[in-house]
Amino acid sequence: MDNSWLTVPGDLNVLFHTPDEQKWKKAAQIFGIDITTFGDIMGNA
Repeated sequence: MDNSWLTVPGDLNVLFHTPDEQKWKKAAQIFGIDITTFGDIMGNA
């Protein structure tokens, strides 16, 4: 997911106690976001 952003309030546990490659998934999970529902194909509107 190059150049993708997930903007949510910071969580100290995610920032300091979660491996870097898992941070975006953990942050999404905390806020009830299911990353698996997002597609990996981009387009133009």
